[in-house]
Amino acid sequence: MAMDPIATALGRDEADWAREHLERDVVGWLTTVSADGTPKPTIISFLWDGDSILFYSKPDTLKLRNIARSP
Repeated sequence: MAMDPIATALGRDEADWAREHLERDVVGWLTTVSADGTPKPTIISFLWDGDSILFYSKPDTLKLRNIARSP
């Protein structure tokens, strides 16, 4: 069974800084990739529950279309 990529990344010794930011921060950068391959960074508010990251978005936004096309 494949491990969750977030759990895998956060399980590494050098990922202490990421775990700390996920636990304390309420905003971060989400970078998606457009249809032509261009990175599209966006500031988001998020909640990390220890297993997954939750963020809200208005419907039909570029970031949601990018995530649907390239999760």
